[in-house]
Amino acid sequence: MVAVVYTKTAAKNTTTVTKSAVSSDASTEIIHASSKKELALLQTSERVLYYEDGAPPVIGIHAMVPSEDHTRTTEIVYALPETNSANEDIHGIALLLHGCSHNALKFFSPSALCETCIGLSEELRISRILLQQQTLAVMAVTSKNRKNGCWSNQDVLPVQDSLKYIMNIIQQKQPQQTTHTEQLPVLAFGASSGGSFAAQLAVQRIAQAAMVGVMSLGDALATKWKHLDDTKKPPIYLAPMPNDQRTTKGTMRDYELMKGAFAEDGNNPVILDVDTCASMPVTASFLNECVPHMTVDMAEMIMSALVKSGHVDMNDGFLKKDPTKSDWRPILQNECGNEGCLNQQPLGPGISPLAKALHRAWAFHEYCSEVTLKALAFFQRELGGPAFLKNP
Repeated sequence: MVAVVYTKTAAKNTTTVTKSAVSSDASTEIIHASSKKELALLQTSERVLYYEDGAPPVIGIHAMVPSEDHTRTTEIVYALPETNSANEDIHGIALLLHGCSHNALKFFSPSALCETCIGLSEELRISRILLQQQTLAVMAVTSKNRKNGCWSNQDVLPVQDSLKYIMNIIQQKQPQQTTHTEQLPVLAFGASSGGSFAAQLAVQRIAQAAMVGVMSLGDALATKWKHLDDTKKPPIYLAPMPNDQRTTKGTMRDYELMKGAFAEDGNNPVILDVDTCASMPVTASFLNECVPHMTVDMAEMIMSALVKSGHVDMNDGFLKKDPTKSDWRPILQNECGNEGCLNQQPLGPGISPLAKALHRAWAFHEYCSEVTLKALAFFQRELGGPAFLKNP
């Protein structure tokens, strides 16, 4: 294993890469890169990559995929499990579908390979978990509608074009692949509008499984799934956030409707998970783990300010105010400043990893990375074939 650590150096216009052992395992090394660009380039050959503190980045490759008739292009960012050797098969494709007002750039870190990537905390964690399995190619796609960022039927063909593109990349990078790329299962992971679209792709057999986060399918889509004309229906993992009572109620209705298709032998191709995506406490270690460039010292200062201002309960660590509406931003700016605890953290809507971490902790209508491994285990059980999980 190789860990790559980005470290700032005092010297300018110099590039130094050093390696040193970081554990008793002689195969584990640490590489110090002197620039973010160099870090990204190192990542093309070394998958496990860490900053000295804060959430480790996830490096993806940005591409614009042309349609077959060259009348449109679709934005994607993708990564392959590069710790695999060329002799090891990739077992599937994880297709990541954003919510409204977002895009594919949120799932990967800024780098020389994707300079416009943003990398929000929950989306990054999902990509990181999937790549750590070393069995899946991971691809995020941007929806066609750039006014509201939501998904529609117009996105079906662009997604199919993107899947063909990543299949060709896999074939080029994995020449010894024994499973034909067109036979690789597509596992769609989406939240909100992306969750509904993930289920739609599964119903249309474009995806072989779908994780639907914080979204009700509605009677029409749930009924289409129920009445698919064969016995092996695509598995669906429903993961609402219980605080979002309206969506949770709709998801429970979906589940009850879909249950009529369950086999008499007890095989259940749908899971309703109403527990995993509940609220969680905000702690310094949580922020340090989730937010890029968030040192422990910075996280502790932020926690102190949030507790002092009444945003976080000092006893249990849970948020007392909705971070999507509250004034936590000016409070942190006033308490410790952009040069202090924030260290130039972006705070704007849709571009702040710190905001995303707080939104996940509040848990109303947000991505929930904690369901990723559970959904993979469920898909593996239902689909069979080569394992998706590194340690099933």
